[in-house]
Amino acid sequence: MRRLDIDELRAIASRYGITPSRLGLATVGEQHIERSGEDVQRRQFLTAAAGLVVPHTVLARLDDALVALPAAQGPVTPATVTARLAASQLLFDQAQYAALVAGLPDLLAAAHELADLHPDSTAEAMVAACYDLATHTLDKLGQHQASRLTADRAMNHARSADSPLALALSARALSVVLRHEGRSHLAQRITLDAITTVQDTGLTTPAQRTVLTQTLCAAAYSAATSGDKAHAVDLIGAAEHAVRGLGRPVVVGGNVVTAAQVQLYKVGVHWAAGDSGRALDTARGLRPEQLRHRRAPRTVAHRPGPCLVAARSPRADRGRAAGRLPRGPTELTSRPAIRRIGSDLVHRHPHTAGARELSVVLRAGA
Repeated sequence: MRRLDIDELRAIASRYGITPSRLGLATVGEQHIERSGEDVQRRQFLTAAAGLVVPHTVLARLDDALVALPAAQGPVTPATVTARLAASQLLFDQAQYAALVAGLPDLLAAAHELADLHPDSTAEAMVAACYDLATHTLDKLGQHQASRLTADRAMNHARSADSPLALALSARALSVVLRHEGRSHLAQRITLDAITTVQDTGLTTPAQRTVLTQTLCAAAYSAATSGDKAHAVDLIGAAEHAVRGLGRPVVVGGNVVTAAQVQLYKVGVHWAAGDSGRALDTARGLRPEQLRHRRAPRTVAHRPGPCLVAARSPRADRGRAAGRLPRGPTELTSRPAIRRIGSDLVHRHPHTAGARELSVVLRAGA
C-alpha cells in the first residue's frame, strides 16, 4: 500500500480545508507534529477523510424516523419550526449534509407536532416543505428509496394544505426522484400539471411567479431527459421569459431564482437533450459567483456544476475538466452524480493536472 508523506497530507489539508488533525497530523503553533513517525498510512487518511461524508448511523437514524418519528425537542411554534427549516436549508446550501441529516428527524417531528397543534393550511405546507428538503437531501446522497418516500409524503401534505405553491414545490422535488428512477416522462407530466396549477393563481404575487419559474425549469429538464427536446426548449424559453419579469428576487422553497440559475438549467437542458454544442454556447458568460443557491466554500459556490463542466469540456479536451469539478470532500464524496463524473475524468485522463488530487479525495469517500 502506497504511503502518503507529510507534505502531501499538508497540501491536501490546505487545498480542501480539512483540519490537519483529521489526517493524522497534530498542530502546535506553526509546526505539524506527526502522530506516527515520518509519514501516515494511507488507510489512516482514508478513515479520517471518510468522516467527512454522512455516517451510516446518522442515515439510519433518519430512516428510523421515517418509520416512527421521535418526540420533538424544544418549543414547537410556527416561528420555531420556520427557524429550524431555514437553518436546515442553510446547511443544504453549504453542502453540510452530515449535520443536515442529523437534524432532519427532529425537524420532521417538530413540523408534524405543529400540524397537530394547528391543523391548518399553513402548518400542512410547512410539513410539506420539510419533506421537500429531506427529499432533495436524500436524493443528493443517493438514498433513492428513502427520497421517494419523503417525496410522496411531501405531495400528500401539500395536497392537504390546498396550496398551489406547496404542491408545485413538492412536485418539483418528486420529479427529481422520478428522473433518477428512469421515469422522466412521469416527472414531466407532474411538473406540467404543477405549472397549470400555479398559473391558475393568476400570478399576482412575486412568490407565485418565482415558483412558476422554478417549476418551468424542472419541467424543461424532465422533458429533455425524456427525449422531448422540442418541448424542453419551449419550457426553458418560458422560464427565461418568466425570470425577466421577477424583478427583485424572492426566496421561495429555499431558493432564490435568478437569470443565471435559469441559464444554468438551460445548459443542462441542452446537454440532457444531446446537444453539447448548444450547451457550450449557452454556458458562455456564466460565472460561479452568480450561482448563489449553493454557498458552500470550496464547493459549488466556487466551481461550476457537473453539467456546466461537461458542456465546457469537449471530448478532446475533457481532461481539463478535472480541475473544474467541485473539490470539497463532502460535495465530491456525498453526491453520486459528481462522484461519477470525477471518477470518469480520472479514469480517462489520469495524468492531467489535478487528476491525482481528485483521485485521492474520491477514494477517500468510496
